[in-house]
Amino acid sequence: MTEKRNWFKEFLEWAHHAYWVHEFLVSTGIATYAAKMVATHVNSLSQYGWPLGLIIAGLLMYVAEFIRASLGNPRGKSGEAIAATVQPNRPDNRLQIISAHYGVEGDHDADVAENFIKPRVHGHALAGWVGADLFGGFQPVIGREKRVKVRYSFDGIEATVERPEHALLVLPEDKFLKERIDILRNVLDSQVVITCLLPNDPRIEPSFFDGRRSPIGGVESLELKNRGDRTAYAIRICPIKLKNRTIIFPQIVESLPPTDFSQFYGDIGTKWGTDAQKQFIRALNEEWAAYPDYDTRREIYIPVRIDYEDDGGIRFECNFTLVYHGGRGWNQPADFKCVECRDVAYRRIPKGITQQ
Repeated sequence: MTEKRNWFKEFLEWAHHAYWVHEFLVSTGIATYAAKMVATHVNSLSQYGWPLGLIIAGLLMYVAEFIRASLGNPRGKSGEAIAATVQPNRPDNRLQIISAHYGVEGDHDADVAENFIKPRVHGHALAGWVGADLFGGFQPVIGREKRVKVRYSFDGIEATVERPEHALLVLPEDKFLKERIDILRNVLDSQVVITCLLPNDPRIEPSFFDGRRSPIGGVESLELKNRGDRTAYAIRICPIKLKNRTIIFPQIVESLPPTDFSQFYGDIGTKWGTDAQKQFIRALNEEWAAYPDYDTRREIYIPVRIDYEDDGGIRFECNFTLVYHGGRGWNQPADFKCVECRDVAYRRIPKGITQQ
């Protein structure tokens, strides 16, 4: 990056040279007059008028400079010296390190400004990896996640930056680049969401429970089991839109610990209301009959979505396909699966990401 021209410094340099030219002309004029007077009164020196004048001019310049130096007058100094006199507190480097600490916040947080950070400032900037690159073998604490926190000023504007261990520290920060990185990080987070869950996320697994086959009797339902390592919260099944009906699941489970499960019963809704008998299979049979090729069709596919959260407020989607094989009632073989849940996929939605 090209540095800005220091017009003030250049003016002082110009004034410095102009001063010496002026000094030379004035001294030469005085010396010429003195040489003329000497030559008038001393006949033997009349032929050395101009050379004698230059010699006297040089002597006068040295005498004048000696007198000014003795009086502490700054005139005649270089531009840099005058600039330092006019602005004695102006730093040479635009980047100034105010404080720097490396370690754990509030515990084993070592001051590294003088010994490590300031010596790495070159050309109004600093760049290095947090760790051995910046601090060599120095370890304020072992076996814990460390970070470096630097307070600095650039062109008089103060800022604070914090970077974890093994991250790149760059000073000063580029505001435009930082904004672009934040945008890119959000985009990457949303892409991670679409693909999978993280290892410690709660994982809700759906299955169909046919209560009609139970020895104690019952009705059909969707059974949700938490097969993850953390508790899931606010679990609900979104309404399932069919051609002529809507299956509504009014139940919301506040929490579902790992390995635990809960059954969700669907109310079969129409424009006149809902069916309190919760006949899930009946609604799917009606859906089957709504297809023109129902007599030759082998199965129908219905998309379903489950929403839930974790204890940190991160939202999740469990999207799957409800496959109905068209069982003619319940008089099927014992191993016949009337309804299956296939193609289960998860979507993780961190805080700050708008759900699509």
